[in-house]
Amino acid sequence: MDYDRLARLNLAGGHIHNAALNAAFQAAAEGSRVTMRLVLEAVRAEFLKLDRPVNEADFRWPGPAAELSHVPEKIEEPVIA
Repeated sequence: MDYDRLARLNLAGGHIHNAALNAAFQAAAEGSRVTMRLVLEAVRAEFLKLDRPVNEADFRWPGPAAELSHVPEKIEEPVIA
């Protein structure tokens, strides 16, 4: 996730919650992780519901290569003692 970029998309707490939940539901429907692309789509939908102007450039994401750049190569499983 690009948290700095998300922070620039001015939304109040309840709308952030809605966007996060909608991104999670969409990820589940796709059988994938929550990605930046899904979060941006959900935030864009919140902007539209609020009748706020949408600059499409704010909601574009470069694609799968950008998603993978934020994923660690190997996710360590916790050791349970």
